[in-house]
Amino acid sequence: GRDAASHEVYLGAEADAMGGEPAKIDVYQNPVQVQLGDPWVLFDEGVYYLYGTHDRDAQAGFPVYTSRDLVHWEWGGFALKKTADTWSQCNFWGPEVHRRGDAYYMYYCASPGPEPGPPFNMHLCIAVSDAPTGPFREIAAPWFQPEGGDEAIDQSLLVDDDGTAHLYWTRVTMGFNQIEVMPLGPDLRTLAGDSTLCIRPTQEWERHAMHNHLVAEGAFVFKRKGVYYLTYTGNSFTDPNYAIGYATSARPTGPWRKATHNPVLARTDRVSGPGNGMIVPSPDGSEQFIVYHTHGSPRSVWPRQVAIDRVRFVAEEDGPDRIAVDGPTHTPQPLPAGAPARACGASDDFAAARLD
Repeated sequence: GRDAASHEVYLGAEADAMGGEPAKIDVYQNPVQVQLGDPWVLFDEGVYYLYGTHDRDAQAGFPVYTSRDLVHWEWGGFALKKTADTWSQCNFWGPEVHRRGDAYYMYYCASPGPEPGPPFNMHLCIAVSDAPTGPFREIAAPWFQPEGGDEAIDQSLLVDDDGTAHLYWTRVTMGFNQIEVMPLGPDLRTLAGDSTLCIRPTQEWERHAMHNHLVAEGAFVFKRKGVYYLTYTGNSFTDPNYAIGYATSARPTGPWRKATHNPVLARTDRVSGPGNGMIVPSPDGSEQFIVYHTHGSPRSVWPRQVAIDRVRFVAEEDGPDRIAVDGPTHTPQPLPAGAPARACGASDDFAAARLD
């Protein structure tokens, strides 16, 4: 029942009495003890804020967790929670939060209800808050849904070096999911042009064999050395072969070229269904980590769990740097660079003649 500070003092005193230094933990192990799908991490003023799809209560809203090392997370309640007056009533999926000045904008997809579906009737929405932990309030709900009865999910924003912004989103239509992009206005709310295709599922690993459904979803776009990288997930989220690949482009709108070595993060005999990843720096900024979710176990999708692994960029002679992921891991890994080591727990045999 001790808090972290008193726990460290206690262990230090114990170690001093024994004439040694307190033992430290300088590794982590996946999963990182947060049960969420579709994780998104905002790094703001030295603190990580984790949002995602709450598998146990996806009809209530979006939870938030906080951390200073990407590994140890503290529950922060619901950042956005539905009420009787909110348009969003169910299917709270895939939130993403961006800071703009002193305001925090949450982009997400949800349904008006009253029942979860199917059909899901998914729309993209926007909420705002004065703090990254919320409470967020709807300001554009619904915000966007494509014409023709298709669904819109998995939205993601890129604000470029020159301040221009683009919205990437997944169109769910009959037989396949594909990723499209639209320009946004300076307010990050105004849809400033038509939606155009980025990528559609064309590689065999993106196919869900049982239902013959082709999937490319969950875009995350970033810029590095003048090249735009679009990471995405293929296959069905319920399939163990759910996996992550990427494509590159010279422009934020494409054309996009898929990596020939896709997928870059895929199932192992111990890790099932790694997907919906995004990339965030380590506490000191010297490393990059992909934050993603995995299935609860190789035998069950639920509850989905958050994992993190290192991302490396490997120089290529005839193209942009290649993404390589050191994962998915399930064994102890070094803590992210800049994360302080933590004091170990301690035990004692109270049947002994004296405290050992």
